[in-house]
Amino acid sequence: MVNKAHLAAGILACVLVACSGTDGASGSKGTAGDKGTPGTAGTAGTTGKSGEASISLVSPRAAVLDGIAEVTISVDGADLPSAATVSFGAGVKVGQSVVTKRSMIVEIQVDPTAAIGPRDVVVSGPDGFKLTYAGGFAVGAGLGVKVSGGKGEQGGLVQVDLTNHDAEYFDSESFSLVPSAADGLFLRINAPYTGPKDARAILLVDPTAKAGNLGIIGTNYPGETNAPIYIADPKAVTVAARTAETLGTTEVTKVITTPFQSYLFKYTTGVNKLNVISVVPNTAALVPFAVGLGPAGKLSDVISSAAFVAYPTTVGGSGTLIVANSKFAEAGASAADFGFKATARSFDAEAPIVEDDGAQHDGAGGTFQAWGALPAANAAVPVLLLNGELKTADTADVYRVTGAANQQVEVSILGDAPVALAISSNVNFPNNANTVRATLNTKAGTLVLANAAANRFIRVAPADRRGKYTLAIRVRP
Repeated sequence: MVNKAHLAAGILACVLVACSGTDGASGSKGTAGDKGTPGTAGTAGTTGKSGEASISLVSPRAAVLDGIAEVTISVDGADLPSAATVSFGAGVKVGQSVVTKRSMIVEIQVDPTAAIGPRDVVVSGPDGFKLTYAGGFAVGAGLGVKVSGGKGEQGGLVQVDLTNHDAEYFDSESFSLVPSAADGLFLRINAPYTGPKDARAILLVDPTAKAGNLGIIGTNYPGETNAPIYIADPKAVTVAARTAETLGTTEVTKVITTPFQSYLFKYTTGVNKLNVISVVPNTAALVPFAVGLGPAGKLSDVISSAAFVAYPTTVGGSGTLIVANSKFAEAGASAADFGFKATARSFDAEAPIVEDDGAQHDGAGGTFQAWGALPAANAAVPVLLLNGELKTADTADVYRVTGAANQQVEVSILGDAPVALAISSNVNFPNNANTVRATLNTKAGTLVLANAAANRFIRVAPADRRGKYTLAIRVRP
């Protein structure tokens, strides 16, 4: 800086020279002035706004429940720290990641119970680095479910249309539906069609299912741990509570007027009784959909799928019956389409005898165990009972009951598992009019032999797995 005193002297000399005569010679150069003191510091600049940097891309923008995805995140306006991390909210686990200056690629795993819907994508790093994309990612159901018929109620029928949101196709031959919760049971009883990306199913809801959301999971290969699964929004189907109507000896008359409409009944069973459950449609051309359940009233204890069944009980309890039209989609064109009458009757039975494991009675060589003499149809106690068991080595159990010839004899069973049941007038069970046989697909079943001879032979053989059973026999009134 030029010294102020030297500047003032220079100006004055110039003025004097201009006022005088001729110019004088140049003066010698002056010495430099002393260095001035520093000026005051300037004010600080304002801090830049972080909003200038942003997340510009999230791809893909969604993943499904229990799904795995590789997600790319790109940013503008800032370089990503090498230690950057990302969060997609609760229920989404972030695995390995690769970070570059302006993008990162991460592997994610969505929990099966994660909340469905949009969520924020948050990229964080050291020194307070943070970028947020509000609603930039979503968790969705791998299985879309829409109710297209019926009603989600305890013991009710509901038709659902399914949409596959996953990359893995439905397997048309093995695709199945299972409940996601132990208290939300159902059975798929019909599957009109199954394609790679959509399907339709008719479900029977367990009468004991908890009221509220019904969780549904699709799987291509039930029982295989590595099979692809498709999880539905638990809110897709809601179960309504329903009180069962009482069924007894008084005939109940009902009419089904809408598709998938059903009726739920409860009846009482007793000690040493033959329980006879009957559903009779108003015309012979109609076939009822009837499901009988054991004392717990659960679909895990289906004892019958017939419109008429007789089965014995040796302890007190109850039974549950669900009735609908077997032609689900055709029900209800008019009130006369499907009407039925239902009853639940019980008959006294003698205390059961017990199978004799000490003597051969498998039918080989004509062997059998004597059961007793059959009471008359109008006897005070018209039913005989027998408790037996098909053990590991048993091929069959054969019993003989005697009685008057030319009667209509009914034999019934309730067991731990389905069996092959037969009744004949001949211990060899020939294939003729004197033998009636059936392989049961439920735990209870009934056979009737008309014009039976004085000897009636009953054979119980394993069909699925072995277990205990109770037999009942009577002359039909």
